[in-house]
Amino acid sequence: TNPQGSTTTLGRNGSDFSATIVAKLANAKMVYLWTDVNGVYSADPNLFCDTKVIPVLGLNEANALASLGSPVFHEKTLRPLQQGNIPIRIRNAQIGSDKCADSGEDKNTGTLILTQPVKWQGAKTLALKQSVCLFSIKWHNRLLVAEFNDQLASALAHQQIVSYCWLAEEGTLKFCVSDADQQRVEGLLAKVERSCQLTFQTHLSIISLVGSELLQQGKHLGSYFSLIQQSNKQVLHYHYDTNGAISAIVNDKRPIALVSHIHKAIFTNNQANTGFNEVFETTQNQAVINLVLLGYGNIGRKLTDILSQQLGLINSRAKSKIQLVAVANSTNYIFDAQGLELDVVDQALAASSHKTVDIEHSLLAIDDQQLAIVDVTASQ
Repeated sequence: TNPQGSTTTLGRNGSDFSATIVAKLANAKMVYLWTDVNGVYSADPNLFCDTKVIPVLGLNEANALASLGSPVFHEKTLRPLQQGNIPIRIRNAQIGSDKCADSGEDKNTGTLILTQPVKWQGAKTLALKQSVCLFSIKWHNRLLVAEFNDQLASALAHQQIVSYCWLAEEGTLKFCVSDADQQRVEGLLAKVERSCQLTFQTHLSIISLVGSELLQQGKHLGSYFSLIQQSNKQVLHYHYDTNGAISAIVNDKRPIALVSHIHKAIFTNNQANTGFNEVFETTQNQAVINLVLLGYGNIGRKLTDILSQQLGLINSRAKSKIQLVAVANSTNYIFDAQGLELDVVDQALAASSHKTVDIEHSLLAIDDQQLAIVDVTASQ
């Protein structure tokens, strides 16, 4: 029943929710959820055709995805599993119907979600939420913040308004809802407008990187942050979820190209998904040497040409993976933690708005990797 005592349905994902409740009561060893895709993917397979099925997720990572509005499962579906320590497997009920699925995944093993921590750490998936409205409430009296936040969360839940990326700090509350719910939220906030400064912005997107121990994964974070920065899209704020998600609320109505670029850098450029330890392996079991080229005159261009033509041979002889991650001239620089495309360095550098004096901020994203700086700037 609902709070008014009337009979009601379980709402979105009600059948999955009832399945996990029954599983907990029956002390089941496993729950199988059958859906229309092969499992949880590295990105939405309905939007991107180069996605990969994630073989294993931790429950904290699944919770992070659910809190971002995942279509595969809902937060309430996962609660009984955590309480009963029951794993869950997501499988495809219509195998072969998903044209974006990789042909090697037709065994239908799906995605296994474990209640205990997963040893495989780092980025697992990229989540995208479009048509989002960001509300910002700045209170005149900071003493009201904690009490009102709880009341607002309850009111939104009562109205079945899903919210995302809550951030409360220094007397200000920020949170997101879908554009479709914007007017309803304004109505809920009408009573407190005199006590605060209320602003909102619509037609935004939330781009989230999900995975355990993300803050320890410099290479994944480096690609995520640098590509968002290079896109020149306005970032209204970043949000960190302790379950394992970092989100950027971006002023971008059409974020598909940006998300595709991030996905390619973090997931697609790595080895195929053939096993637990191989999925999304970033170094391919080789030592990685990241080159930074300072100076892009005649010598710098020549060095780039040599790398472009001979990099495969150089890597083979060095038994390492050498990649050029940054190039800077006297004014601007370009950076890609996954390695620059050597044949378009000229064009990319000419179009870059990133100032050379700030290159250190990008290089800090390369943690626990060998960094070699080649300085061929003209001497004074």
